[in-house]
Amino acid sequence: MPWGLSQEDRRLYASQLHQQKYLPKMADAGNTGSHVGWAGRSFVVEWIAPLINTQADSQAHYAADQPGN
Repeated sequence: MPWGLSQEDRRLYASQLHQQKYLPKMADAGNTGSHVGWAGRSFVVEWIAPLINTQADSQAHYAADQPGN
């Protein structure tokens, strides 16, 4: 958690920010698990952008969860 957060912000971090475990199928989108693997265009399109676009949903949607992946 960043330093200096209010109690409410700390609560939000604890309840809404979750670490996604690296999965081997992430390599199909270009993330080989390196320090910057998450920043590749294909990975952002298939994994990061859907999370951002569905942040109001109660369940996040991952590219790998789609049929055919």
